[in-house]
Amino acid sequence: MDKGWGFDGNFDFPTFTPSIKVTRTTGLVSDGTMKKHVCHSFVTSGKIRYLTDCTHKLSGQEVNLPDEFTNDFNTEDYTEAVERLDFRKKPN
Repeated sequence: MDKGWGFDGNFDFPTFTPSIKVTRTTGLVSDGTMKKHVCHSFVTSGKIRYLTDCTHKLSGQEVNLPDEFTNDFNTEDYTEAVERLDFRKKPN
């Protein structure tokens, strides 16, 4: 039975369940198939843990969540993570 989303109530170092998996396909590759992009992560104790089935550069890595979910935070780890998520870029 699906229990839905979970949040541990810790606003400083949150944990959300279950994992979040985003899959997207874009333009054709040389063999005629669609290119598949995957981002699969857990948010645990204030960190984003990217699982190894991710197809981007942060696969298997962990980054800190920003201190605040606004545009005025200064967290290099988070900024670099977002910039590296090339699957978010629109295809040409």
